[in-house]
Amino acid sequence: MDALLSDNQSLDENENRIEPLNIYYPGGQKIYSYNVDLRIKTEKRVLEPNLLISCVSPIDSHILFCIGYIKSMIKVWGISFVFDYSEGKTSLMSHNAPVYITNCTFFNKEIFTFGGFEVVSPKYATKYDFKTNEWRSLANLPKLSDFCNSIEFKGKILVAGRSHRWLCVYDPAIDSYSLVYGFHRTHKILMKVDNRVYVLETEGGLFESSLGDIYNWQNVSKDCCIGCNSFSYCLKLKSGIYFIVNEQELWEFDFKKKVTKSIALVS
Repeated sequence: MDALLSDNQSLDENENRIEPLNIYYPGGQKIYSYNVDLRIKTEKRVLEPNLLISCVSPIDSHILFCIGYIKSMIKVWGISFVFDYSEGKTSLMSHNAPVYITNCTFFNKEIFTFGGFEVVSPKYATKYDFKTNEWRSLANLPKLSDFCNSIEFKGKILVAGRSHRWLCVYDPAIDSYSLVYGFHRTHKILMKVDNRVYVLETEGGLFESSLGDIYNWQNVSKDCCIGCNSFSYCLKLKSGIYFIVNEQELWEFDFKKKVTKSIALVS
């Protein structure tokens, strides 16, 4: 694993890892990369027969942790792997990954996943250990939740899903959850930028809160990413946050102007 990371970086340096320069997102048997500055989209095919990739999580500027599944006539099984986008190579392939996963979060040298999609495994949570190359089950989510999003949050993990309005906090130290806030709509995207947390609601605007007070939220942009889904991926640059929405459209949220707008079609 360390060989895939840059010369000055390892998994033990999670808090100092390089932020991705591109937005990465999955599509079938391919992983796409979109450069916001150059407005260029590229793609790499994962050379694993019949594998459908469901989520990716950057752990370095071009190193991705990916989860997918293979479906046959009688069986569905999950596969996880580390993918070097620059080289188009995979490593640390695991054939016992959870299936139908839409999110994964890199935290404390492990990968955490929450929920499933639609009616499949909606309360399950799991984590992957890079050292042992194994997955193990965690405590179930307190609410049925598909199409989850999750982010690291002050030594814990903040989780949001589509099937209910609540945000919850998962504490890995005690393998337990607490419910912290209920939004008006169910479909949410989570982001963390410096000391702020953002929640993007479907057709409901962009909400902002400080890391120190996730019980209070302010709607900072009402005209925001109409029709977004939980496959949206985001990237923070100096001027704001950029979203790939529905794998087709690029949106920008300007930190200073507090304005969200569509700026490009992802061709």
